[in-house]
Amino acid sequence: MSTLWTDGNGYFYSGDKRPGDRAASDAEVAAWSAAHPSMPGSVAVVSAGTTALSGTYAIDPDTRAEMAEIVTYIIQHSAFPAGLSALPWADSSGAYHSFATPAAFVGFATAIADYVTAVRLGSSPVTPLNIA
Repeated sequence: MSTLWTDGNGYFYSGDKRPGDRAASDAEVAAWSAAHPSMPGSVAVVSAGTTALSGTYAIDPDTRAEMAEIVTYIIQHSAFPAGLSALPWADSSGAYHSFATPAAFVGFATAIADYVTAVRLGSSPVTPLNIA
């Protein structure tokens, strides 16, 4: 593993050392790692109302950014983008699930956002996530 550098104020990085920074101690790295849990790459979702939406979905930053763009569009236009009457969304295996309404997709995106935020704050949210 490469050396982790710190400015002494809680900022850690790898790569080239900057002037004034020092190598982070093992204790500092362990404390930072415990306070910043790693984000899983996917999360299981269960829909009681539309079982066809149940699956394991990717939650990487690119997927969440795309999800946010679609939610923004829905909020501004009260409809799916591109004139779609239903929105196909791939799960982490590549299988598509069809969201029949904009509200269903916003509910899904909200559940993902709540989960990601909870993990970032150090919680261990219950999975699978339940959506309508």
